[in-house]
Amino acid sequence: MTRPFEGGQSGYRLRLVDAGLVEKHSGSADGDRLERQCAKQRAFQVRHPHFVVGDVIHFQRDASGFRFVMPHYRADTATQFIDKARPAEVRRFIECLGELLDELLHTSSPLPLAVDILLSKSEDTIRRISGASWWARVRQPCLAHLDELKRLPSTLLLPLGRCHGDLTLSNVLFDRASGRFILLDFLDSYLETPLLDLAKLRQETRLSWSSLITKATHDRMKYRQVMARLDAHMTERFGRRDDVRLLGRILETQTLLRLLPYVRDDAVAEAIVGQLVGSRGTHSLSPFPNRN
Repeated sequence: MTRPFEGGQSGYRLRLVDAGLVEKHSGSADGDRLERQCAKQRAFQVRHPHFVVGDVIHFQRDASGFRFVMPHYRADTATQFIDKARPAEVRRFIECLGELLDELLHTSSPLPLAVDILLSKSEDTIRRISGASWWARVRQPCLAHLDELKRLPSTLLLPLGRCHGDLTLSNVLFDRASGRFILLDFLDSYLETPLLDLAKLRQETRLSWSSLITKATHDRMKYRQVMARLDAHMTERFGRRDDVRLLGRILETQTLLRLLPYVRDDAVAEAIVGQLVGSRGTHSLSPFPNRN
């Protein structure tokens, strides 16, 4: 893995160990969650020929927390890949990512979900951010989000099945030699639905998330242009689905709100708040368009 070990927003510790390996280690307080994430990464299977899941070589629980060891992949981060990529490589990656999400959606099963589960998660998150310095700016979008949830039917059909859980491009490595994309850093989700992966990709395409959080020098303008192309492709590919149109905005908003309690960088927090509030001080996150 050639990327620098920048803690991101997760708080877990990464370090190089012998023989080209990387260890990911929690503290004692969050060992349970990292253990669940490790189990998800070990169990996750992808049929798409250009995506592979990062290997888990060893894992261990002790008094200091939970740790697991992965190969030190010699591959590019998203920002490095896009800096170097030719137009054909960008098109190929965007198409492959759409095919991966197709696979996850087609292998999911539509199952009933109580809307109170969505509402409870959002209410809990909003309580946690209500004392922040920027709370007054996001209060109205938060209330609009809760009101929208309360107007939904009490039960919805949601495609439940495999999902990465944190499918931003900061959790993908790009192996230019083999042409493969390596999925890492899976997240245990309170909802195991590929619609959440679509919402996390909107976090990437609307905020240029991986570009925003990295300290590495790269062409930020080119990154934003590629994210705009990715956003348009996902809209075209999935925007006609009824479940995406119904839950797209809700899950996108919830995804951004759930980031805020963990963000420690003021510039990152400001970007999230700006996306929630929008230029006119109103709820700005639009769903995938309803194209007839």
